[in-house]
Amino acid sequence: MASFSEMFSGRKRSSSVWTNFSYDEKQKKSKCLVSDCSMFVATKNPTNLKNHLMKHHRDVYDEMLSVEQEQKTQCNASKKMKIDGKFLLIISLSAEF
Repeated sequence: MASFSEMFSGRKRSSSVWTNFSYDEKQKKSKCLVSDCSMFVATKNPTNLKNHLMKHHRDVYDEMLSVEQEQKTQCNASKKMKIDGKFLLIISLSAEF
């Protein structure tokens, strides 16, 4: 079990890719948690972890991308800007061509 300092040290990992990886501080590697995969990725960089998912677990990668896109859409739709003491809801409409 991780010590208190190991559990609460460093930056919070906010990328959704971390649901599929755990970081081993002793080995300085990220372990893939996808079933039947025992690979370690020699980094904790989210982009490299996403590349591992894209190459080895395409279905998990596609699902992660759809979750990220949904979160981004919800975030953009609910941005608020304070103007003259009032909140103005800004709705971002993007068209893909």
